[in-house]
Parts: sequence; structure tokens; C-alpha cells
Amino acid sequence: MMSLRRRLVSVALTVFAASVVIFVALEIAPGDVARFMMGVEADPAAVEALRQELGLGGHPVARYFKWIGALLLGDFGTSYTYRVPVAQLLVERMSVSLPLAVGAFLLSLSVAVLGALASVHLKERAVSKLISGAATLGIAIPNFWLAMMLVLLLSVTLSLFPAGGFPGWHSPGAALGALVLPVVALGLPQGAIMLRLLRASLLDVESQDFMRTARAKGLSRWQTLVRHGLPNAFVPLLPILGLQLAFLVAGAVIVETVFYLPGLGRLVLQAVTQRDLITVKAVVMVLVLCVVLISFAVDILAAWLDPRFQAKAQ
Repeated sequence: MMSLRRRLVSVALTVFAASVVIFVALEIAPGDVARFMMGVEADPAAVEALRQELGLGGHPVARYFKWIGALLLGDFGTSYTYRVPVAQLLVERMSVSLPLAVGAFLLSLSVAVLGALASVHLKERAVSKLISGAATLGIAIPNFWLAMMLVLLLSVTLSLFPAGGFPGWHSPGAALGALVLPVVALGLPQGAIMLRLLRASLLDVESQDFMRTARAKGLSRWQTLVRHGLPNAFVPLLPILGLQLAFLVAGAVIVETVFYLPGLGRLVLQAVTQRDLITVKAVVMVLVLCVVLISFAVDILAAWLDPRFQAKAQ
């Protein structure tokens, strides 16, 4: 219980510190939002009136607490650029970013599990070296380059998938088809990283006494790896899995740009370009909250599965 309370306090302090950093960073960023919106030759009185309308006047500390208080009540403000509530934009864009991140995570997990099991089971054969080499290549390839190659091959040349855009969830088949290539481009490099880590963990677990006991009871090598080796090899990697999922949620901006997907990544990129600071602050805070909550959930799961994690946290 003490460990749980300590983690909750840590989460709260992390979110608070992140909110301060985000607010200060955008406060000291060069440029005047009101001047940017009205033009360099606008009347100074009109610019000042717009600043007051946008809530940019007053002391920064007062503005910070006003912003945080509104966030706690679920009020993310109104976008300067789109003139709609930021919460509405977040819901619309999250409907693209979240399926993209979950799909990429499931793909990376599948690649890691199947590749690691096959590599360890066949470690005396050439196919194991082939899998390890493919994983190394996957780690080295940037996901934006992979995204462009997938578009060139599967969209432009073979016309199997759309090259970009998102039709919306009113047409589920077309929406899923539009996410296939982005999921592959985002998930394969992450799967290669996890494959290498899981393979090393499986090789370490395979030498443990309980694995030899399972083999002595009559289980085949493959059955032993799947039933006993894989669950035990995954436990030390849970924190890394959490970081990977958090990265996929928050770090898809390049892939979303390549495929012209209306997700959170493109939203924050457009907001930065257009000096829409209220949208930037809201999106970044949501992404920070997602990362912190995912890490918190993974820590709790790891401590529940393996008491050694709980002992380290105390």
C-alpha cells in the first residue's frame, strides 16, 4: 500500500513538473500570437484587445493556475486556429492516433514473440542467424524511410493500399485499410528492438533449473519455451514494453505526416506552425499524461507479477 501511494505521489509530481515546463517553454518561445494572427501591420490597440480576448494578458503565474484549473475541470480551451474546443479536436485526432498506436504495438509484440521463440528454438541453425540479422536491420532502418518505401512499393507500384489520407470511421473497412501501412511502418522497427531484448531474456531463462525440470517431465523444447520460458522472460521486459507503448502513442508524428493522417502528432505540428499555443499545451499535456499513466500501470503490473520489482521500488 505504501509503495502504491508513493507511486501515485510520483505520478502527480511528474505531471505537475511537466505542466510547469510546458507552460514556461511556450511562454518564452519567440513571437506574439496576437501579432501573428492579425499581421505585422495591425493596429497595436487591436492587437492588445485580441491578446486580452485570447487570455494572454495578466501575470504568467496567474495564467498558469487559471490554465491548470481549467484542465482539472476538463476545459482545454478553444483553439485559436480552428475556433472549436480543443477537447473536440483531441477526441477527433485520438480516434486515429490510438488505433494506430495499438495496432503498431500488437504488430511489434507479435514480431518479437514469434521471432524470439523461433530464434531460440532454432539457435543452432542458420535461420536463427537470419532472424537476428533481420532484427538488427529493422533496428537500423528509420521508420520514416520504411514508410516511404512501403508507399512506393505497395501503394504506387502495386496499388494494394492507399498512399495516405484517412476516410473516417464511418467506413470501417476503408479506415482500417488506410492504417495498414502506417501500422507496419511504426510497428516493425519497434518489433525488431523488442525481438532482440526478448531473445536475450529467453536465452537467459532457458538455462534456469525450472526449465530443465520441465524438460525432464516430458515437455518438448518448444513446449517448454512457450509455457514456461516466455512468461518468465517477459516479466523483466514489462517496463520496456510500457515505454514502447508510450512512444507509439506520443511519437507517431513523422509517420502521421508521411501518410497524411489526422492524428495527434500532426495536430501538434500544425498548432506549433500556426502559433496555436493553447492547442499545443493541451495536446502535449495529454501525451505526457498518457506516457505517465502507461508507465504507472506497467509498474503496478510488474510488481504484481514479480515481487522483486516491488522490493526495488520500496
